[in-house]
Amino acid sequence: MLLSTTTAKIVLDYLQALVWPMVVCAALFYVRRPVALLLARMASESREVSAKGLGVEFAVKLVDEARPVGDLVEVTADPTSSRKSVNDAVAHIALSKFRALAANFFYIPLSERQDAAEEITRLAPALSTDDFLEFAKSSSGGERVGAAIGLGVLTGRSKQVRSDPRVTQALRDLLGDPSSLVRYRAVQATEACEALASALLPQLELIAADEENEAVRERAARAIAQHLDRTVGHISGKDALLEDLYRSK
Repeated sequence: MLLSTTTAKIVLDYLQALVWPMVVCAALFYVRRPVALLLARMASESREVSAKGLGVEFAVKLVDEARPVGDLVEVTADPTSSRKSVNDAVAHIALSKFRALAANFFYIPLSERQDAAEEITRLAPALSTDDFLEFAKSSSGGERVGAAIGLGVLTGRSKQVRSDPRVTQALRDLLGDPSSLVRYRAVQATEACEALASALLPQLELIAADEENEAVRERAARAIAQHLDRTVGHISGKDALLEDLYRSK
């Protein structure tokens, strides 16, 4: 009986040490793409996911800044296609979440709108500039709000986006949007970039002087104040000037 037990243990150890890793290796080879997509989905819903296998190594991390997962993926087998697969999967998930958040934006209480705006801010880096430019022209007010938020995030992260004339024009149009919710987020977007604030200063001044919505008007005055702080902050009496010009209504 003792011999039989010892033999069984040796066989089990053999299976664990040799056969099982071979099975795992073969399985990972045939399902490596689904595994990459699964990790991307899991990473979109949690902070960090990692997995290692023979011939394949994944390290996927999606931080609060929501940087594209492709930049954080290490794959020892076919890295280019694997990185693209993960990026595509994350972009698809982010796009679906964005649309869901935007669809309800106008129909939820203020506190929930603020939460939704924060979530869109986190999702924004996983989407492209072209995505947000399309949303900026959408008939959905929620999608235009999301576009303003997203463009603000991307301009704060990328010099290329900041210098794109299409982005400047999109935000100019959003500053004149019929919805005060859209206008508010468009004003907020200009605060992320000095070049944008300078280019859109006439629109900001108009909003600060004539906007009916108090929150939007005050946000525009704040954006102008920040712009002046960065450019002509030494001017004496600047605060009094702002008070007279932009909060007199």
